[in-house]
Amino acid sequence: MKLQDIVEEIIERTSGAIHMPSIIRKVDTLQREIYRRYCRDWTWIMLDLEAEQPVYPLPCPPGNIRSVVVNGREYDNDPNQRCGEFYYIVERTINLHPTPDENVVEGLKIIYKRTPTELQISLLDTVPDLDEDYHMLLVHGVCKDVVKDPTERSWNQSEYDRLLREFIVASREPGELIMRVE
Repeated sequence: MKLQDIVEEIIERTSGAIHMPSIIRKVDTLQREIYRRYCRDWTWIMLDLEAEQPVYPLPCPPGNIRSVVVNGREYDNDPNQRCGEFYYIVERTINLHPTPDENVVEGLKIIYKRTPTELQISLLDTVPDLDEDYHMLLVHGVCKDVVKDPTERSWNQSEYDRLLREFIVASREPGELIMRVE
């Protein structure tokens, strides 16, 4: 579903009681919450190291960093480590200590949890980053909070809960699967 389709579903279910910018803001907030709490969508970026350059752009929020590898060595974000190799965050930059002393193509690898693209009114033709099988999760998640009728609210809540359970199971990493032998 495109963002436009999700918005239209919500408008239908709420009898137009909520305006489009508000719907998009709520859908975006919900998608970000689902990503933050349940998605394990890891990615990485490779950056060229530059001699005497300790500061590099941060590709994600600081809390999403899983690891930082400089020239094949994993850096910690704790400056009290005995090895003396660490990184720290200042605003939207990652800072390396010690400062690299040579140029190395793709010498910096940052592994991080991906965040979804921000949904905006100008992007109605785009498909949200959440797995397309679960776009109705966004519809029910918004509707459960905004519909007035208690029966409709309850139904949207139960559909949201059902889809969220399915999503959580489907999003588990292979090592997390629970196997039962009978």
